[in-house]
Amino acid sequence: MDSDSDFDALVAAHQRIKELEEIVAVLTNRIKMMELQNSSSVRSVSKTLNQSAASAPSFECGNMENVRTEGAVQNSPEKEGDQNSSRLIEVLQEIDARGPQGEDTLVPSANNTNTSQVQSAMKAKKGTGGDMTASLTRLSAISSCIKDESELFAALRRTKLLTRELTEANYSRCGRTDKGVSAIGQVVALRIRTNCKRVVEHVSSHSDRDSEDSAVGGRALSTAVSGTTEVEDNPMDRVAAAIASRGSEESVSSNFENEGEIDYVGVLNRVLPDDIRVVGWCPVPNRFHSRFSCLYREYKYLFVGGKLDIPSMKLAASKFLGEHDFRNFCKMDAGNVHNYRRTITEFEIVPFNESWGGRQVWVMRVKGTAFLWHQIRCMAAVLFMVGQGYESPKIVDDLLVHASNTTRKPQYTMASEKPLLLRGCGFQGLNFYCPPRAMKQLQLHLEKLLDEALVHVSLIHEALEDLPLSGVSDTEHIHKLKGMHIPLSRRQTEPSYEDRKTKFLSS
Repeated sequence: MDSDSDFDALVAAHQRIKELEEIVAVLTNRIKMMELQNSSSVRSVSKTLNQSAASAPSFECGNMENVRTEGAVQNSPEKEGDQNSSRLIEVLQEIDARGPQGEDTLVPSANNTNTSQVQSAMKAKKGTGGDMTASLTRLSAISSCIKDESELFAALRRTKLLTRELTEANYSRCGRTDKGVSAIGQVVALRIRTNCKRVVEHVSSHSDRDSEDSAVGGRALSTAVSGTTEVEDNPMDRVAAAIASRGSEESVSSNFENEGEIDYVGVLNRVLPDDIRVVGWCPVPNRFHSRFSCLYREYKYLFVGGKLDIPSMKLAASKFLGEHDFRNFCKMDAGNVHNYRRTITEFEIVPFNESWGGRQVWVMRVKGTAFLWHQIRCMAAVLFMVGQGYESPKIVDDLLVHASNTTRKPQYTMASEKPLLLRGCGFQGLNFYCPPRAMKQLQLHLEKLLDEALVHVSLIHEALEDLPLSGVSDTEHIHKLKGMHIPLSRRQTEPSYEDRKTKFLSS
């Protein structure tokens, strides 16, 4: 070695070569994934990669002639490495710019290093090119069986149906569910990519709130391949706007161009986890909002009857019907919720269609216009206390009638989230569509999950049957538990709404 600087240059060169090799490895894996979609394009890209990799400098320990010439660095390995690294990164960007279909719209060459020109050319030829935000989109409602909403968003991004951030996609959802709560019929709305060349969306005017679509005074907005529908400024808030759009729902969701449209159900279900499925979709009016356009929500809470007093539970449940102040049956959010009056239109407790080993499954079916945070689970918890004989059905009257006066909720544990199901969300005229092939795949998938669940239940039943008798009677056990119960009327209470609001404002 002539000097320490020579050694440092050699080390830097070897490090750069290592980085280039890692980039080539990543690109090679990308190419393998693309081969099934477009083999001819991949061969061209592979050739480019080989040319780029071959041009990387090679160095041998002890040979610094390529590094130093007459005391000056003529062929800097850092400079060479940067050039080749930049070229490989450009190739990677060109591969990504091909979009989800891997279409052979433009083959990058070693002489074409202007990535922006490549992407611009692709966008000119196809709207779903490198910049997905330029894609034609339509506001659509998606109905799904879901536990984790983030999985749905991940699938939308993975399939490149969601072309922008949620905050820019007019996203809304119908019902808020706790973590671990299932939903069959959860409805979310957002702008997703479409294959239709022309999308017609309706914007309702304020004066047409209750009119049918044929009489709606709004205007039809047509969108070309250039981008998203533009919406005129409207003084209505989003609640009034959503209500005004209800008359357009049936027309828009029924009379849409389905020929050549993306199979949203099939595409999403292929990448979603086994316990999450999309069951249908439909286009919606431009002012549609999943939450505020919804007419009602229906929940179901499943439980095993066992030793529960079902008639007493039914009597207590009937007291929830109508409009009441439910502040004693929810988790209070004083910072965002100031009105705790809600309307329950239906509440019934009926046997489910399943029983096992003498154990009958029952279901609480609750239907209302809107619900508070944890309201269903709190109502179920009080009903279970009634069913176990810990409380009388009158406790519901006490907690409802005095809710506006006795402002402190007694402390009690909510019912488990696992048996709770958001069963459906009602709209004035949405017609969800599922292609026949996707529907068949969905049916087979759910039947498979059901078979697996039945086998799992059978294994648990076998284990239970093999247990010896405990020697403690059911009556003794129930009596002991009842003696441990503290009546709700004598329990410690939570802070009132006023207390919570004061604390919130002072924080």
